[in-house]
Amino acid sequence: MLGGFALLMGAWTLWRRRIDSAPAPTIQRPIVGGTGPAVAAASQQGRFTLDMKVETVTRSVMMVMIKLEVTLANRSDRALRDVTIAGDLISASKTQPLDQQVASVDTQLNELREIERVGPHQTHCEHITVQMRCADIDVLYQGKVPMFVPLVRLRAECETAEPVARTFFLGMGAQGAKLHPIPLDGPPGNYQGITGRAVQAAA
Repeated sequence: MLGGFALLMGAWTLWRRRIDSAPAPTIQRPIVGGTGPAVAAASQQGRFTLDMKVETVTRSVMMVMIKLEVTLANRSDRALRDVTIAGDLISASKTQPLDQQVASVDTQLNELREIERVGPHQTHCEHITVQMRCADIDVLYQGKVPMFVPLVRLRAECETAEPVARTFFLGMGAQGAKLHPIPLDGPPGNYQGITGRAVQAAA
């Protein structure tokens, strides 16, 4: 397991170096004391955060299915209405570019749930299942042991708030401990001790 985990973290370190080496964004000087329509519109903009917790991970002969508790927290003083949660499940790849694996607000994702209303400063939870075909898994090997790293990609959006996209990688390990790739050499069934970590901070 350690060799496979080292391979995973080596790839992750390379991804982070690519992010850290990107040119610094240009920061515009803030306009103080504005009272125009743009300022008023910004003050009315909603804001929310998106998080998730793994409930169960099941592998059948054909599919990998992950049940999630997805949490949407309204961080604004106004209600958010008609919030759409979209997402999917993919396998982390050693060969694909980072921007093709980590979700952005523009990534094409499947619509999973629509929430009618989240009140000001309220938190709303949804139980959602994402799945992928076993044939689509990008297999890692530790010796002869096949393993993989699931990536759960989620996005939440509505008309009155900026969209939020997050990606979480899943692995075996206790909360707060290092995560190991998930083995594929056992029989189909439920996995125990699977947790998730955010690959990127909320947008």
